[in-house]
Amino acid sequence: MTAQQVARRRHLSMAAFKWSGKLEDNGAEPVKVMTCSGANAATCKNFVYLGSMISPAATTQPEIRRRTVIAWSVHGDLDRIWQSRCISCKLKGQLFSALVLTVLLYNAEVWPLMAPLFY
Repeated sequence: MTAQQVARRRHLSMAAFKWSGKLEDNGAEPVKVMTCSGANAATCKNFVYLGSMISPAATTQPEIRRRTVIAWSVHGDLDRIWQSRCISCKLKGQLFSALVLTVLLYNAEVWPLMAPLFY
């Protein structure tokens, strides 16, 4: 099987999970929070706490998407560096690692690991 066939199979598998809704939400119920007076507190869908997005379904998909968008934004902000011919490729790699990858992988050590969808 070629690499393109493997990539295509993975893409179709991920698309099937998205369409079925299994990729986004694992069916977890949101936590009900009460105020001091005993009334139900208003809940929100997602919020950022200490730099990480927290969702009621306890999935990491929203956080990974958010981190990816932020990292691409940082990468785009450094466009003049990437296009510069005065800066060596080695230095560009070090800058990418220091500036973009640190944003992308911030707090990734606490993301839960999932079993592979297929082998």
